[in-house]
Amino acid sequence: SMNGEAASEPSARRLLNDWLGVSYTCGTVRDANCPSGTVIDEVACIELAPSGGDFPGNDDAVVLVGNGCPNLRSFDVLNTQSGSGGSLAGNELYRGPLKGDVPYHSISNQMTQGPFYKSVLDGASVHYRRDELTCSDPAPVEDRLTRVLNWFGYGSPQICEDPLAALDVDLGYEPEEAAQPTLSAFSPSPLRAAGIGAFHTSLEAPALAAIQIFDLQGRLIKEVHKGLLEAGNHRWSWNGGDERGKRVAQGVYFIRFHTSRADLTERLVVLN
Repeated sequence: SMNGEAASEPSARRLLNDWLGVSYTCGTVRDANCPSGTVIDEVACIELAPSGGDFPGNDDAVVLVGNGCPNLRSFDVLNTQSGSGGSLAGNELYRGPLKGDVPYHSISNQMTQGPFYKSVLDGASVHYRRDELTCSDPAPVEDRLTRVLNWFGYGSPQICEDPLAALDVDLGYEPEEAAQPTLSAFSPSPLRAAGIGAFHTSLEAPALAAIQIFDLQGRLIKEVHKGLLEAGNHRWSWNGGDERGKRVAQGVYFIRFHTSRADLTERLVVLN
């Protein structure tokens, strides 16, 4: 996670702790002992509850999608940093059916001495917000942006506009969007005893990537690749073994292909 990376780099840690007033507790609220003493909670859409602070974080009907299978995203747990300046407050907390209330998902800070500024740091990207009723309506994304911008003293977010739209300028080409990373289905599925299956990934440009296999409970079974992945098409194979080479139990598994531009999953079945 970004907050986790900041916690391990001195200058970034100073920004996180001293300027934003945030301490990093742990990196995946779903996991057991995140925070310490809590159980694993794999609910797919984990609730975000307002927790007071300088402004209402949401309308108490918001979730983050992807806490559990098949996405298994990492949502950071944050806390206020003791000794930092400003007026610190927890703005939102996690609320899971097994973990209960977990402070915090979001921290707001208002500096009143020295340079005056306001900051809000969330433990997850705003675009994973959905309504609690359906876990699919993205309206809470705009609602969150509106609340934060209003507290900063700005108006509501507007629809993006092309700054060159009013200019009669011929660019000489049609801009194209970069192709998204892809992940193919695993074949064969089901994967039978002593068999070997394969799948493919593609990248338009070199990128840091993680290719992992999880079981239905969200446990990491096999790390196929982690680190820099060159551009192009890549073929990967799996024989049904875990990190120690032991054959996994039969059941449903998920392949996850994660980069900064995409988070893709494919389902497969193992039969013994």
